[in-house]
Amino acid sequence: MHTISQMKSLSKKVMANFITRATHMQVARGFYTWVDETSNFNKKKRLLKRALTYMLKTSTAKAFRRWVQIDYAKIEHNLKQELH
Repeated sequence: MHTISQMKSLSKKVMANFITRATHMQVARGFYTWVDETSNFNKKKRLLKRALTYMLKTSTAKAFRRWVQIDYAKIEHNLKQELH
């Protein structure tokens, strides 16, 4: 009788241990999935920010150069008229 109760107790411990391990494995798997997804999201965010910054800088620089060319042409034209 004593050994039967020990076996039942042992089987309960083994089952509890198994359930605990399975639960921890699922939690760990979920955590590492979250870490990977967050890392991928941040990487994509950095790449997008870098690309947008590049596009804005180049388009802004292009627009500025164009404005300077037009403005300089107007100023040059006005100076020529004043000198003649």
